[in-house]
Amino acid sequence: MKSTETLTADILCRAEETHKKTALRRRQLGTALGALVLVAVLGVGVWQIAGRRQPEAPNDPTGWQTTLEPTIGLPPELWVEIPKEEIKLPTTNIDTACWAYAFLVHQGSTYCSSGASIDYSQAEENHLLGEKIGTTIGSDEVHYWMEHPEAYEQEGASNIGSGGEIYTVNGYDPSFRLAVVKSYTEYRGDNHEEVSGKAVFILDKLNGITLHDGFDLFSKRLHLRERMVSAVSQSHDDWDNGIQTFYPMDAVTPEQWDAFFNALDMSSFEDTHETNPDLSKSSGQKHLTFTLSDSLTVYLRLYADGHVSLNDSRYMVKIAGDAFDAIYRACK
Repeated sequence: MKSTETLTADILCRAEETHKKTALRRRQLGTALGALVLVAVLGVGVWQIAGRRQPEAPNDPTGWQTTLEPTIGLPPELWVEIPKEEIKLPTTNIDTACWAYAFLVHQGSTYCSSGASIDYSQAEENHLLGEKIGTTIGSDEVHYWMEHPEAYEQEGASNIGSGGEIYTVNGYDPSFRLAVVKSYTEYRGDNHEEVSGKAVFILDKLNGITLHDGFDLFSKRLHLRERMVSAVSQSHDDWDNGIQTFYPMDAVTPEQWDAFFNALDMSSFEDTHETNPDLSKSSGQKHLTFTLSDSLTVYLRLYADGHVSLNDSRYMVKIAGDAFDAIYRACK
């Protein structure tokens, strides 16, 4: 059986160069973050908005049923609908970006990798795995999906390969986030020592949904402000060149973080492929990664004009003023 390194390499081999870099850095991030000595753990209570109640702990299987309520209700004309078809993986054009990420088909929807895989022991330690709901089918070979397009429509189809165990993730709505546990064997060192283990792929559904405001994504689905423990930044040059250098965001005050999260929650989404198609080529981009109390990470990309994206999504929010500027300036 192939190692997780080989699995990831096979998935990336045909993707566009930019997306290959993104997925590879995302996979490497967990190791890089582990090497950092991060500063003081920020108390959960700091990030609570007045009038909201704290949800159950992340290791509670019912914790995804958050008690949080939106701060605002944006009018329907500002809602953004993300079509299901946008993340349906191709069977004829293997250069499409989604091939750069692990995917899973569950109940007719596509869940794509949210970032780096984590080790099984880390998932156990943080009580992340909930109920087992299925087993993956398919192959980790790109050409399999070109030759067997009908397989994509089947429950459990995944380019992680067959035999992976599909779980709900404690602390998250299963209609948004699932996990796949896959065994691997790899050979290390000059002596090619055989090492076996299990990797856990965290997969999110961000298609076929309607986002009413930033709260719907950043707080309700990701629990970002409630579970934030630390944050690190990376320069765009380092990101673009695969240099794994990260900087703690220790200059940001709790008040500045709170203002930033408030702005994210109250913002509206836009499809930047339509409103600002050249945004991804703009200068002044910075990269921000949060570690949460359940050990998972959230990756945001910040643009100089105030746009913020999750995992390089084309659907972004735009915030302005001190709420954005304080965080942007603190990023290296």
